[in-house]
Amino acid sequence: MPLILDEAEVNRRMNLPSESGWLVQTYPGSILQVRAVRRFVRDSLAEHPAAEETEIVASELVTNSVIHSASCLPGGRFVIRLAVIDKQRAGVVVTDEGGPFCPSAEALGLDSESGRGLEVVQALSSLFWVHEHDGFRSFCAVVATLPTPLANSENTELR
Repeated sequence: MPLILDEAEVNRRMNLPSESGWLVQTYPGSILQVRAVRRFVRDSLAEHPAAEETEIVASELVTNSVIHSASCLPGGRFVIRLAVIDKQRAGVVVTDEGGPFCPSAEALGLDSESGRGLEVVQALSSLFWVHEHDGFRSFCAVVATLPTPLANSENTELR
């Protein structure tokens, strides 16, 4: 599967240092692979502060790919790429084999049982975009964790 956007462009948009490397895994296009992707993200980002949020984002993007793209067809596959951007941010790119439409975040009824995945991705991402290319589709996200406030700070009282 080709390398989606040119790597320099992804690095530029994610503000990723050019010397940073991407961790790349290819999986069969099956919903059964979501668990393996979550483990890959968890293991790859181990102690990174954005690991948990990145795992959720990757899971949502992969779920969309194996449900809404040609990746779910026999022989289909998808690729996930991970990178540590800095101490607070991680990048994730999921590339699938495209399809007849591009999933988007839409307003849903309160009783809808599905369709919130991209809303979750957008809520957890500081940057998110979709790129279609040569029949493939890449979902690119930067996931950031806010610094935690200092405990026992002298300025914790309202005055």
